[in-house]
Amino acid sequence: MASTNNPTLLRSDAQRRLNLVFSPGWRRADVIEFHRREKFLLLALDESSYRELGTLVGNIADHPPDSFATEYSRLFQQALECNASLGSHFNSLQHMYGFLGKQLSSSSQEHFQETLEAFYQQQLALPDVLRLFRETLKDHPDSYLADQTYLDAFTDQHPDPGTLYRDVKTYCDYGIHRTGTSTDHQTAQWLHDELQAVGLDTGTLEWTVPQFHLDRCDLSIGEQRFEAFPCWLPCATEAKPLQAPLAYWSEKGSLAETIVLFDSSSGLTGDQINTVVQDAHTRSALAVLFVDPDPGGSIAACNSRPPCVEQPQSLPCAIISRNHLDILKATVVEQTPVTLRIEGTHDPRASTRNVLGKLDRGGRWIVVSTPISGWFGCAAERGSGVAIWLALARWIAQRETSCSYLFVANSGHELNYRGAELTFESDLVPSPTETICWIHLGANLGASLSTRANPGPGLQIMATTEIAPHVAGELDSLAGSELITSGFLGEMVNVAAHDYPALGLLHHPEALPWFHTDQDTLEQVDPQALESIAQAVQAMLSGLEAGVRHD
Repeated sequence: MASTNNPTLLRSDAQRRLNLVFSPGWRRADVIEFHRREKFLLLALDESSYRELGTLVGNIADHPPDSFATEYSRLFQQALECNASLGSHFNSLQHMYGFLGKQLSSSSQEHFQETLEAFYQQQLALPDVLRLFRETLKDHPDSYLADQTYLDAFTDQHPDPGTLYRDVKTYCDYGIHRTGTSTDHQTAQWLHDELQAVGLDTGTLEWTVPQFHLDRCDLSIGEQRFEAFPCWLPCATEAKPLQAPLAYWSEKGSLAETIVLFDSSSGLTGDQINTVVQDAHTRSALAVLFVDPDPGGSIAACNSRPPCVEQPQSLPCAIISRNHLDILKATVVEQTPVTLRIEGTHDPRASTRNVLGKLDRGGRWIVVSTPISGWFGCAAERGSGVAIWLALARWIAQRETSCSYLFVANSGHELNYRGAELTFESDLVPSPTETICWIHLGANLGASLSTRANPGPGLQIMATTEIAPHVAGELDSLAGSELITSGFLGEMVNVAAHDYPALGLLHHPEALPWFHTDQDTLEQVDPQALESIAQAVQAMLSGLEAGVRHD
């Protein structure tokens, strides 16, 4: 999303789209579709480049791939360097109306013509005209117009659900987001570049942590093989698989030379894992197998807890689906040996980074933070917070504000919030007394409610006592929300522990069966939920700024 007053952001977004379409292995069909979506933006920016590009795409089959990509990119970037004028916008809007007008009633046609004329007479802003197009397309669908990037390129009021969703998709497309992996590095670089593109003073906090790069984790019983997931930080099964009989965990008795079976039907936490594994190790067990509590059969990873952030578990241990509980029980009775494999590579100093971007405009600070790492693809868990965080940064960058802003993206979330703690320990953040509010965008903010397993708790709005009175009214519109001033969850615990006036938002994971699993994909994300929360936080920020102006 960009503003007419922020051509840098518009160019950054368009350049990113261009880079994606010409990624290795690009296809002609993808370029043709890309050009179709960009047409009215190009027309508004530079009609000459628009026409040259149209001719080039029309003859795409006549060009070698490399020379086509080079020439198309040159002309596209040439258009991006142009500043759209009032007349060029008006021309593009008229062309768009030409596709839509015949579908409208006489009164709607008249309203559109009056709106376009008001824009040309500079009585109406471009975002208002584009909003009329978007609203009209809801009642009169036209896929060609609805797909045009021009509709969102100059919107400067509210985050658009399409833009938010595309940012979630970009996050997901990088892959598995564990701390210190290549995906983690690429994500941090993307966020760094996005903040830099909109004019923030951007930097990183570099750090290292022990990490395990997983290749394989499974349990075999005879010819049957069952997927599992290791408890972090994993203790690998070394050069050969570990084979032994299963034995139920109990508080007393010998567990020597067995793989302990621990059925946690009431829930599983990192602290519980550490306690059981250490007890099993003391009683000479060879490994521990935890049965996931989810009756639906998912395998949910557990965030690691000290001391197993810095050092591996004392035994190989893994989590397995409850779907296999009956065969596991039969194996205990029959004393059939099972085979556990946890294979991968230990990295004692995996590198990672937190990303920070600031707008120092004097006065006190508002900080906006979100985690960027997690166990799997983390579309709803992490991607939704990242998308809202980016939308807020872009929005703030194009506004005049009465206070300064700092945007923080922390890695290490699944490792006992290690990255967040290092941010607090650094000299890169303002002190609590210098801070108006620290806003933390937590887990599952874009979660689709249709995927809930049960009613359960919903959106948690966590506020310290000095912030709660200022935000309650702005957040009342969020469906299913609950304002709480104690019993915080996630990294909001750390923010409050460091005495910041703070607000945190997360959708409670209790009713979300895909949380911390590899099923947390784009299908779990609701663009409308993203939009609602982003707009509510925008309104709350405006209220906080207004409070500063009146102090």
